Amino acid sequence: MTNRNAGGSIRMYCNKYVFASAVILTAAGALGCGEATTPAAALVTGEYGITDIAVDDFFLYYAKADGTIKRVSLDGGPSTTILSGLNDPRHIALDATDVYCATLSGTVVRGPKTGGDPITLIEGEDKPQDLDVDDTHVYFTVRKNETGALRRLSKADFVVETLASNQSKPGPLARRLDRLYWANEGIKTKDGEVTGALLEMPIGGATPTTMAGAQDAPVSVAADDSFIYWANFGEKTVKRTTPGGDDVRVVAVDQPLLHKVAGDALNVYWTSLDGTLSMGSVDGGSEPVVLSTGAAGPISLVLDAFSIYSANFEAGTVVVRPK
Repeated sequence: MTNRNAGGSIRMYCNKYVFASAVILTAAGALGCGEATTPAAALVTGEYGITDIAVDDFFLYYAKADGTIKRVSLDGGPSTTILSGLNDPRHIALDATDVYCATLSGTVVRGPKTGGDPITLIEGEDKPQDLDVDDTHVYFTVRKNETGALRRLSKADFVVETLASNQSKPGPLARRLDRLYWANEGIKTKDGEVTGALLEMPIGGATPTTMAGAQDAPVSVAADDSFIYWANFGEKTVKRTTPGGDDVRVVAVDQPLLHKVAGDALNVYWTSLDGTLSMGSVDGGSEPVVLSTGAAGPISLVLDAFSIYSANFEAGTVVVRPK
């Protein structure tokens, strides 16, 4: 048996981690290896308007369009409002003590994970997009057609630096060690040429390096110790590459309405706007597995060592299932 923490709710059956409170039994009433339906549990319900989620070792945090950020224990229970009064929070990220949020009104704010008053770190940005943080800085993208940017904000003195300028619709952002990875959605010309790209650079700034060019509308990027993952909305593909960019593989094709992607060393997970959650091998070449269907308004997808967390805007839910 493997527990997440003391009093843990995760156990191992047939070499898979499952939630003991949410195991779906076979008709015979026993969990047979190779017979059980993949278990899933709603960690959050009744919270219409979830816009983003993040997890640490003990809590799941979620932002809502009503201007609040809440958290709930990974073992379940009631949610607690930790920040309020925000103007349409859209993207969140965590460090050891605080939660950071980019709002539709052009601010980046910070507040304690345990609850308190938010502090505005910067305002007047043009709809800051995806966020990431390290010990010293907050990183974010600013989405514009040909004048978009990748920026970083000092946690200490709130000074903003532009790391990359003249980007074509930058949006999704991920960090791995001392490198930043982001996707430019780009455009499709009248001749059918696509200009989307996956790029990377050191966290301190340098000339961006194109890891994968001619991508058709990449909409999501994720990174871990092994790979960089991304999803192309236009060409309906999920891909991954090594950090050096020298081993690009197609994980899945013919995946319509792609929205969010996440990955670990073994598998890639993605959601589609039709409400589907799917999984494929990082090696590529195998048929994707559909984990669930019918989600109302899938909006965010994150992983931890044990589980997959998917948030749904319209349903107001966060669903958790074992990897």
